[in-house]
Amino acid sequence: MVKHMYDFIRGKLIEAAPTYVVIEAAGVGYKLFTPANLLGSREAQGEEILLYTSWVVRELSQTLYGFLERQERNLFDVLLSVTGIGPKIALAILGSLTLDDLYHAIQTDDFLSLSKVPGIGKKTAERLLLELRRKEGLFASSQKSYKPKGKVHDALQALLNLGYNQISAEKALKKAMETLPEESDLSTLISAALQAR
Repeated sequence: MVKHMYDFIRGKLIEAAPTYVVIEAAGVGYKLFTPANLLGSREAQGEEILLYTSWVVRELSQTLYGFLERQERNLFDVLLSVTGIGPKIALAILGSLTLDDLYHAIQTDDFLSLSKVPGIGKKTAERLLLELRRKEGLFASSQKSYKPKGKVHDALQALLNLGYNQISAEKALKKAMETLPEESDLSTLISAALQAR
């Protein structure tokens, strides 16, 4: 696995755009590129936020990328190790598929799911799956299982029906479940998730 010069940045959210954020930490403003709509409308400017980082150095650039979860950052690094996959495509994949969806696509050779990601055609999807299968040990260490069951699954489906994308719905549910007692009913869980965005 890649060793990171910067493991994470914690600071005040100054700006949040669809593809990047600016965080002020110790008087320095850091611009981190992120998967599409990483934050949604949850975090307000001025709030403290922590993002796990990947620092990509190229001949003419040095760029920071930020992720809400360490597993997403680690998977980003694995994707960059695949021939022909750069940061832009890796971010597009993480912005379109959950970790579980991508892992399932690898296990079932589902190149159609990957080919729906902007910038990835059928041939690239097939090659990507082949290479990720070879790197399965690395990928598995990045994988964090999130398999909703029961009322959580029902709440997820309700959010998807309301127009949430998979990633936003899962993140909203996770945040809601952190604050609710386990015995909360389905409608309470959905309401909390809607407020958690």
